[in-house]
Amino acid sequence: MLLSFVERLQNLDPDGKLIGTGRDRYLALAVPARQAEGTQTAVFIIRVYTGNPRNVPGPYNTAVLVDVFRVRTERGGDVEPGVAKDAWKIQDGTGGLIELSIQYRRGTLSRSATDLKFTSPVQPDLVRIYRTQAGTDTVRSVSLEVDRVESIDFQARIAELRELFDGSEQLLSITDSPWSMREIFRP
Repeated sequence: MLLSFVERLQNLDPDGKLIGTGRDRYLALAVPARQAEGTQTAVFIIRVYTGNPRNVPGPYNTAVLVDVFRVRTERGGDVEPGVAKDAWKIQDGTGGLIELSIQYRRGTLSRSATDLKFTSPVQPDLVRIYRTQAGTDTVRSVSLEVDRVESIDFQARIAELRELFDGSEQLLSITDSPWSMREIFRP
């Protein structure tokens, strides 16, 4: 499962106009999947926790309205990469809570370009293609043997996630993308 904590600083429609205030903060839970009989792959957006009422139920019909708070700080001097601290708090109307607090040493960004297919578990015939360019910093990766995390605390105490995050889950990777540009297409 992929957890994407996202803060959009500028959200534009196809004509280049701001959507609402142009800003959004949300947490998307996604599951990569492959056809049982075949090679087609896609990423299912199983839930989006958003602080923007205009994004409910969202294009995947999986978004719910919550309160989303974020605090991000960075410190460093001269040309050193520095240290970043990021804290997220997502709270639903029943008192359920998701919290992430992480501090890590920054690294050199890698530029990446991806095309990914996203779909809905509610409407599997709905497909959106995200063409993204981003600056990424792999902060922790088990497979790449990278770990610049100084501290991390993650808790998911929202009822619908209780079984998924019971303490037995394993963190495989953390990637920070301080900038990205994404275009969305329908096939």
